[in-house]
Amino acid sequence: MNIRIVLILCLVALLGCSESNNTIDGPNLVPSGLDLMGLTNGRTFVYSQIDTTVTWDPYKVTEDTLTLTTKIEGSSDDWIIYNDTVKILNLKVTEPYIALNGYWIKVNDSDALSYFPIPAIIMDLTAKEGSSWNGYTPQFSDNIEDESIQFLYGYFGFHFKKTYTGKEQVLVPAFVGDAYTFEVLLFVNEDDDEPMAIVTEYYANKIGLVKLEMHAGGFTRVLTLRTYN
Repeated sequence: MNIRIVLILCLVALLGCSESNNTIDGPNLVPSGLDLMGLTNGRTFVYSQIDTTVTWDPYKVTEDTLTLTTKIEGSSDDWIIYNDTVKILNLKVTEPYIALNGYWIKVNDSDALSYFPIPAIIMDLTAKEGSSWNGYTPQFSDNIEDESIQFLYGYFGFHFKKTYTGKEQVLVPAFVGDAYTFEVLLFVNEDDDEPMAIVTEYYANKIGLVKLEMHAGGFTRVLTLRTYN
């Protein structure tokens, strides 16, 4: 068998495997993972965060508003996500996937990376509209106050099912236009039928996360991007 025939057979085999792994008919995500998540060295995002809590006995609605600053540092395939000046998350890029592969913690006053046994895929660029994938991010073990960045790239202590739902028009102070939208179901246990919370994430190409909404019982969190550099 000559080399040309061998190459053709290999190509056919590869294409066949690719189709069998994803049977959803919608369009694929187009941007690169770096562009979709805004992974640019030195980039800073400033978000408005509004938390609304409703209690029923007695009925009461409380609302808390704060400013959340997220910074990104890295290059190529390794990225660090900061909560202001504190290292929190570590991302590993292996296109077409972006994985959360560990948390940054303090050990003897020095930063140390605590790796996950199994990295959680938080972005799958092979996803077609309507397709989903599952993952798990362990509980963060350092200062609980640092978890204010949770649900930006990480789902602390939750099993999750993430679905690419297509594009949706978004209007926030720093962005107006179509955003790539994902629904994330958060579960306490892997075999739970009902999610503990539902998160909707909106990503703008070449910017990153521009909006996030989370609903968990009587609690709602909304993040909107105010500025970025």
